[in-house]
Amino acid sequence: MKFLSQAAALALMVLSFTQATNVNAQEVHIPEICEFEQPENHNNLFNVTSPIILYGVVRIASDDANMPAGTPVSEWVDTNVGILCHVDGTYDFQADIYAADQMPVVVDGQSYVAGSLAGAHVGSIMKATLPDGTVLHASSAGVIGRVTLPIGTSVIRVSTRLVSMGRATPIPEGIIDLGFNNAHQMKINDAYDSQFVADPVPMFTRMKPMATVIFQANSCTPANIPSLVDIGSFSSAEAPGIGNAWQNEKEFGFTLTCPANVSAYAVFTDATNQGNLTDSLTLTGGDIPSGVALKLYSDQGNGSPISFGPEDIAQDNPGRFKLLDSGASGVTDEPVTFRAKLIQEAATIEDGIIEAKALVTLSYD
Repeated sequence: MKFLSQAAALALMVLSFTQATNVNAQEVHIPEICEFEQPENHNNLFNVTSPIILYGVVRIASDDANMPAGTPVSEWVDTNVGILCHVDGTYDFQADIYAADQMPVVVDGQSYVAGSLAGAHVGSIMKATLPDGTVLHASSAGVIGRVTLPIGTSVIRVSTRLVSMGRATPIPEGIIDLGFNNAHQMKINDAYDSQFVADPVPMFTRMKPMATVIFQANSCTPANIPSLVDIGSFSSAEAPGIGNAWQNEKEFGFTLTCPANVSAYAVFTDATNQGNLTDSLTLTGGDIPSGVALKLYSDQGNGSPISFGPEDIAQDNPGRFKLLDSGASGVTDEPVTFRAKLIQEAATIEDGIIEAKALVTLSYD
């Protein structure tokens, strides 16, 4: 799915820790209390990069152009942050929200402050799950709770979600990439500096949510898109010959309900290698057999395997192909079907297990 908005300024939401206890600067001298470890693309105190939060493609339905503020338009996306502490400590957990636009919203009964780019129709909210299971919601600027971190590594789960900002004007038709540079930041203010005890050292990690949001008044509604397709087992004794497919292909698909005079298109993206523009999915797993390829075919196509493309709806996307024209009356629950086929690519085939992941992006004209 995908998203839509107007961009002008950067949005920044910050979570920070500040040690709650006061210490005599003349008696205590500790160079480091806690430091960030580096799971999930996080870097340490002095070498920070922005791990990307991938919402993927978020599509807003045609009847949701005037969504109330706080209406979720994505699921929660979680990022685990590892924090290694060398001493026990209790800290104030603080949420600082630096966004061009800020709006109090209620989502699932909880209060948040949504932050967005100036004038954007879509913003983001944040919450943190502490090691003891306590959930803190970024509902205001300032201290929103306290956390005790023992010696060793603790993991805090930071979750973000995209929501409607409830603008007075309808969501404009079109597409926008929500590249909120440093949109979410988590920080610990270390109570001790290696030279100046009174000057805290910030330790932080930044998270950049990336989404493409689409709103189209003439969009279709998909249903029953499968999350898993089991293609079954294949015997090397029944190898069809180089360039041919085993007979036990697997059919899968979904349905589309479209208004009148709409053309629906699809792009399949190789989730393992999104730069893959070939017609063979990247095979994964611990025991990948040699001599085979997994290809997808569209029953709406010309019989050739589907070429993969990037996860976007640009008309010049090399993987874009037509699914249907809805005609003057539109269509309801119109099936679109595909087939997964295993192709022999070499004379010698080794046993193994294959897995592959593909994403499908729909667009409409």
